[in-house]
Amino acid sequence: MSVLNPDRLRRHLESAGACLVGFADLAGLLPPGLQPYPRAVSIAVRLPDEVAREIVSGPTPAYLRFYRRANEKLDEMAGLAAQHLRRAGGRALVVPASVRASAEELRGLFPHKTAATRSGLGWIGRNALLVTPAHGPRVRLVTVLTNLDLPAGNPFKASRCGRCTECVQACPTGALSGAAWKAGLPRYALLDIVRCREAAERPGRNPILPVCGICVGACPQGRRRDTVSPSAAGPAPVRSR
Repeated sequence: MSVLNPDRLRRHLESAGACLVGFADLAGLLPPGLQPYPRAVSIAVRLPDEVAREIVSGPTPAYLRFYRRANEKLDEMAGLAAQHLRRAGGRALVVPASVRASAEELRGLFPHKTAATRSGLGWIGRNALLVTPAHGPRVRLVTVLTNLDLPAGNPFKASRCGRCTECVQACPTGALSGAAWKAGLPRYALLDIVRCREAAERPGRNPILPVCGICVGACPQGRRRDTVSPSAAGPAPVRSR
């Protein structure tokens, strides 16, 4: 048994390809079967800008390849995190990036986005996706639940999208309500999952990976690093209409 160093775990995951790593306190948010795991490690990988730029009218082959490879990479990194947690004497339960407990509702065993907002990685946008300050919604997530007392980040409790509605206007099926997220708001208040599935399952799209991605490419928070040079950057505000 070894003592877990959270900073060392973060560095290890970043060296393996994570763009963001956070720790969350999930007390009071877990269903009965998961209550023995009140902490979480939230891990993100970034969608390359050159792939995101091409998502205009639907998922491109490059986006589908990234989506599949990112899920595989995230699950590998979650396995590495679980090994570290167990070596430190803790319990660990991986919530895979790519396995859904409910295909109809597009839900996993536990919401990755809840763990991420509680970790302080970002907020939920009008697109019902995690929006991070550095990468916008151009990330994929995985979660590892644990009973180790990890130092939790500062949770995001409300949207920082301002008045921006670009993702809502870009959605081809009108699945997004345009509501501003706050902690505890149910997903259905932001997203009509039936309409979202309609966009993802349109003829000609990959039946194995039913994803759309248009709202990912539309988000200006994700485009910031495309259009603003690092030297001129500073905390550029989210564009709004």
